[in-house]
Amino acid sequence: MLSRAIGRVKSSVSGLPERHRRNRYIRGGVISVVVVWTLCAAYLLFMPRSFVSKGALILPGAGANVSVSLDKIGQTSSVAASPFSSASLSPKVVYREILLSDPVLSAAAEAVGMKLKEFGEPNIKLIDEASVILLEVKGRTAEMAQKKAVALVDAFENKLDVLRRDEIERRDASVRDTMKSYQANLQAARQRISDLQQKTGLVSVEQFNEFATQLEAARKKLAETRAEADRLDATQKALTATLGMSPKLASTALSLSADSVFAKSLTDYADLTAQVEQFSGLYGARNPLLIQIRAKQSAAYQMVKSMARRAGVSPNDLSRLLAPLVQKRQEELLKELVSGAAAAQGKQREVIALQREVDALDQRIKNLTLNAARMEDLKKDHLVAEAVFSSALARVDTNKADLFASYPIAQVLAPPNLPKRPSQPRLLYAILGGLVGTLLAGAAWTLAWLRQSFVQKLAKRA
Repeated sequence: MLSRAIGRVKSSVSGLPERHRRNRYIRGGVISVVVVWTLCAAYLLFMPRSFVSKGALILPGAGANVSVSLDKIGQTSSVAASPFSSASLSPKVVYREILLSDPVLSAAAEAVGMKLKEFGEPNIKLIDEASVILLEVKGRTAEMAQKKAVALVDAFENKLDVLRRDEIERRDASVRDTMKSYQANLQAARQRISDLQQKTGLVSVEQFNEFATQLEAARKKLAETRAEADRLDATQKALTATLGMSPKLASTALSLSADSVFAKSLTDYADLTAQVEQFSGLYGARNPLLIQIRAKQSAAYQMVKSMARRAGVSPNDLSRLLAPLVQKRQEELLKELVSGAAAAQGKQREVIALQREVDALDQRIKNLTLNAARMEDLKKDHLVAEAVFSSALARVDTNKADLFASYPIAQVLAPPNLPKRPSQPRLLYAILGGLVGTLLAGAAWTLAWLRQSFVQKLAKRA
């Protein structure tokens, strides 16, 4: 509405001088402020008066308790603490729902001679970290608000008494009637465990857990062994690349080097090869001494070649075989390659054996998983049935030990008060509303005036 009024003023003052335009904006702002304060006055004059009576309930801690223990049978106890004391369910929340329930509100409304719709719904607040319940009840007069609040508290306490008596009666009647069913459940649980043991061979869940522990240990050992096998395999491949021969050829080379005849022939061949290289630079190719040395070199080489061929070395592998045998350092590498290959093969066989063990354990666990879960459930059922039966034996004569077992006692911390002032209408609310409305109206008219002036200046420049 204010925006439409400002729009009409803009259209009407677009062609007027600056002073006249300002006066019209001022009149519009004054009218808006008058409207705002008129509404505030109407709120104070015509708003029906209502009063709020406030009270508070408190839930004390646990009272006395009774505990009975029977050797080799079971134990039962009755304490004043509420079963709703867990974090997931608070008695304050339960009591709030009872306070807001139709039976309680209807009883309170009947007590003050009202209908449920006229009585209205109270405002219930729960205090965090404290067992306090705050209640607020509205009324057209202060006396009526207090009277309604007192009636609500009385109806709430009466409802709690009804619920407690009903619980005790039901519990007392059910305990003795269910003793036979408890015993039958216990016997049935024992029989189900026995049947499962005979059918599957699984004695207990601990046996299944032991299999799982063995599987975990076998997997860990398999991982460690596989890592060691990979390390040995990598070392073997590195030595193979360095020496240029396979572990099989290296083993053949070491076997040949252990032969004294082959070793002597190889040494002669190496020495003669060195002499040929030495004398080739000093003498010509037809020098008798050089020819003689080359003949001996050829004979030694033929001897080495012949023995290598008998050992299964091909002509292509002969040159790769001779090079490391001539050098003592590389001969050590040959030994390392052969021993590493043997160790790698051993580790691989160990990996295969461990893998078979892991697979067997894994398959066994898979076969027993459902049965183990079933056994666990049956064990739990048996424990529950045994505990329930043992507890029921001792609970027969102690189930009336505490009247406030399920519904804790609720004490009136602060009786419903007599309101001294109405909750509605409030003079403070009217003043704050008027001030805020005045500020908003003034700001709106001021911005509209400034915008109109700015637009006209731009139009003149254009």
